[in-house]
Amino acid sequence: MKFIRTLPLLFLILTCHSQQEDIKQFQESYSDYFEMSREAVHLHLNKTVYLKGEDIWFSAYLYDINSGEPSKETTNLYCGIYDSEGRQLTKELFHIENGVGSGHFKVDSTLGSGERYIKAGTHWMKNFKKDNAFVQKLTILDNVPLGETEKKTKDRDIQFLPEGGHMVQGLENCIGFRVIDQDGKGIMIKSGQVVDDQGQVVATNLKSNPYGIGKFRFIYGESRKYTAQMELMDGDIIRANLPQAENKGITLTINNLLTNRLPIVVEANKETQPEVRSKNFHLAIHRNGRLTLNTFRFKKGKKTIFIGKDQLLPGINILTLFDDRLNPIAERLFFNKDLNERASVSASVGRPQDLKDSVNIKLKLYSQNHTPTQLSISVLPEESIANSSGRSIFATFLLDPYIKSAVDNPAYYFLGADRKKSFELDNLLLTQGWSSYEWKDIFNGPPKENIVREKGIRIKGKLLNVKYRPNSKLIMSQGTEKGILLADLDGNNEFVLEHLQIFKGDSLNLKLFNKKGRGTKRPKPELVFSPKMENDSLMPIRRVEYADTSEIVLEKPIEFKTVLENNIVELEGVTVTEYKLERKRNGLTVGLTGKKITFEDVQKGPFLRDWVRRFGFKIGYDQKGFEVIKARRAMVPPPIIYIDGQKQISTDPNLWRTPTDRVDEIYYDNWGISVEGGSGGAIHIYMKYGGIVGPELSEKVAKVLITE
Repeated sequence: MKFIRTLPLLFLILTCHSQQEDIKQFQESYSDYFEMSREAVHLHLNKTVYLKGEDIWFSAYLYDINSGEPSKETTNLYCGIYDSEGRQLTKELFHIENGVGSGHFKVDSTLGSGERYIKAGTHWMKNFKKDNAFVQKLTILDNVPLGETEKKTKDRDIQFLPEGGHMVQGLENCIGFRVIDQDGKGIMIKSGQVVDDQGQVVATNLKSNPYGIGKFRFIYGESRKYTAQMELMDGDIIRANLPQAENKGITLTINNLLTNRLPIVVEANKETQPEVRSKNFHLAIHRNGRLTLNTFRFKKGKKTIFIGKDQLLPGINILTLFDDRLNPIAERLFFNKDLNERASVSASVGRPQDLKDSVNIKLKLYSQNHTPTQLSISVLPEESIANSSGRSIFATFLLDPYIKSAVDNPAYYFLGADRKKSFELDNLLLTQGWSSYEWKDIFNGPPKENIVREKGIRIKGKLLNVKYRPNSKLIMSQGTEKGILLADLDGNNEFVLEHLQIFKGDSLNLKLFNKKGRGTKRPKPELVFSPKMENDSLMPIRRVEYADTSEIVLEKPIEFKTVLENNIVELEGVTVTEYKLERKRNGLTVGLTGKKITFEDVQKGPFLRDWVRRFGFKIGYDQKGFEVIKARRAMVPPPIIYIDGQKQISTDPNLWRTPTDRVDEIYYDNWGISVEGGSGGAIHIYMKYGGIVGPELSEKVAKVLITE
């Protein structure tokens, strides 16, 4: 009898242990799937509508989705232009440094005219099912008939998307809706209501945002049918039948408008309650490999869980409901605004009284750690039709990676932080359904690193006309980048150079030195560059409908000027004046010692830090581990640093690692007697504007011009 009574308890213990092992395996699978860091890219374009002869300028920002910081490991960004069918018209490789870069395309006959798309991405992205490449629609104008627009039909439709993914009979359901036109674009409604098959109004006063997105709640009666009818802003009435609800099921709803906490309600209808009473359910809140799991059981068919918003991830959170076997059965995306969030930068715009055509933009940075900041600005007239991107860097990095379908004007949801925008953003996420990461992929194992991160250009070469001699060195200098690199030759006179920054139009100068440091005869190199540029297509075209839905109508001819006075750039009536900082080395005061950097100097000290030490300054580290320059004498402040006349932050970790071959001249005072410096002295650094550091080219130097 004792043995028989022990069986139920033993079975319960074994069941609990098995569930704990399953949960542990589940958490490990989720963590492993996101271990490899993913990248996203955003292009800030100068505009989206172009004329022949103009340039498509852009600033590029590469983002590490896992860390929420600039992606610093990848330096190669591929950017191409594609036609309306997704065929590649042109493609270039652009350099990214510390997550930031820039570039441009010339709008010429190669690109033609009409609807075009620009796409930017990295090869690293190809390791993942969702590559997060940036795609933006462009328009190139050429002989456009003035005042003519294409006449379109008025086909409209209503899409219904229940919160959590399920509409269940007998429960109050929260239903998101989206009203779209024949092109899939959202259109705003004036009002709407939902009626049942007996003519009873069950939901009224329906509203949408400007892009046709809204929501309503009602109790779905058994064996009932429902119809939504909505009045558009132009007075047209459209109707659509709601989908049939499930006879049995569970709903998942949240209220994301509370300030400090998030209520989560999970409810089973009466037909489902007998099946769920004795089972464990799991509620996961997760994103990018970070996951918390709450296990619960239903009490009278309904469970309400409150979670403090300070316990949630800032930005997008994914809420997934799992059954007792850890099968996902419902999901909801929501955006959590960090309670401690503080804008890292604010801007104010003013118009000086003495300059009628000028605008001052003042920026205030809140960083306390001297965080490097990148700013890109596009200036256009307020009423210009030349920009209809509807894009924002916030949407690209904080929203796009987690949703499946395109969003009309995503920048709209991040302009302003009021309660109305928070409500509309929550409705948008409600209508997105499940996130872009599919659980079947997560359970099948993490992605594999089939493609490595690309860091510049790789050259594999061989010298064809010289005999191999031990300890020979090949020196390569670059035309525009002023870099000097040394390569060892193997027994076959072959060499490899990695992570080069080589740009189109650069010239490579190769010279061979023997073990005594003397130049030998001119080498004849055979060079292979990688990676190779690969053609691709934009098929299917996705995430391209971010642009404003307004038609482009030219009411008068556009006057386009390409030749202007020096230092003046005209953008459709907006004038931007560029002021160049001139060097004033002759104006430096007495007490500064000067040094011109030569080829021999580069060989003696390859980095700026090496020469600063030679000048008598000391190198140390601050409390945060940053490399800093200290004064020659003890108990005095560090020297004041200037680069091209501009005062610098001496703790900048990248400053002292600058290659010496990029420095033109250095002036220094290590005793603190010059006017520019303090008691710790001063260092004036002047960078090269062009040319290369090195000996004069001679008959012993092989020249290679990069054309692709």
